[in-house]
Amino acid sequence: MGKEKIYISGAIAHYDLEERRDVFACAEERLLRAGYLPVNPFRECDLRRVKRVVWAAKKKGGAA
Repeated sequence: MGKEKIYISGAIAHYDLEERRDVFACAEERLLRAGYLPVNPFRECDLRRVKRVVWAAKKKGGAA
């Protein structure tokens, strides 16, 4: 049986994106060591797209 995939989710809007990338990378490492196959959205998505989504949410006054 293969490793179980786990999607890493967490707050991104209203935070520094570099800090969030570091937090998600830390979670990814912990999950890998625990035997899971983590899906890190910062690795799966183009960071420019993430920044656009966060910017649009901030402009509307909401969360991404």
